[in-house]
Amino acid sequence: MLSELNNTRSLNERLEKNLNRLKKRLEIVKSEMDAVKEDKLQIADALQEMQESNEQLKDETKNAENETALEQIKSLKKERDLLIIEVKQLTEKLGVEDAKNAVSENEKDVEEIPIKESKECPYLTGVKVMYIGGVEPLAPHYRGLVESFGCNFCYHPGHCPQKSEIRSIVGRTDMVFCPVDINSHNACRHIKKACKQKGIPCFFLRSSGVTTLKKSLEDHLQFTAGGLVSQES
Repeated sequence: MLSELNNTRSLNERLEKNLNRLKKRLEIVKSEMDAVKEDKLQIADALQEMQESNEQLKDETKNAENETALEQIKSLKKERDLLIIEVKQLTEKLGVEDAKNAVSENEKDVEEIPIKESKECPYLTGVKVMYIGGVEPLAPHYRGLVESFGCNFCYHPGHCPQKSEIRSIVGRTDMVFCPVDINSHNACRHIKKACKQKGIPCFFLRSSGVTTLKKSLEDHLQFTAGGLVSQES
């Protein structure tokens, strides 16, 4: 009986020791779990802070890109405006030079043209001749040549933004001469259509030179005179 009691007491002591060890272990585990929870909270806070920083950085980067893009756009617009001005100046300069060259090249032709009296061209006397386009500084030379054939000269520089204006111009004349080296293809097309509608002869000249106009008038005069002679015979 005493032996059993001692054994039981010894067993209880061992169990109590094991229980105490387990309690200590449990406390350690709880402490470690609390530490892990604390670490998790710190990590979560750090991640949240990092995410907020990233969003802020994205916004700042986007704003910076927008500002840079706006500056680039302003710079490009400024450069474009300067280029437009430069192109306009060069175009105007080129136009003046072309006009001067055209006048210079045709001045020799003007000097060499023999002026005929109107009595030598009875078939064209009183005919209204319209010259559309050409080189404007040569307009007086065109007039002198046309009037030397006994015709009445009308000149238009060819700037016709409206189709109705072309029809109105053509409707006031008997013949139309149009140089294709100055007038645009679209303008020539409208002039041809207007002349066809009005039944007015239209002559397209390869050059705006005075000699080209002279030859065309002479060819028309020869054709007209030949036709009348054939009818009389």
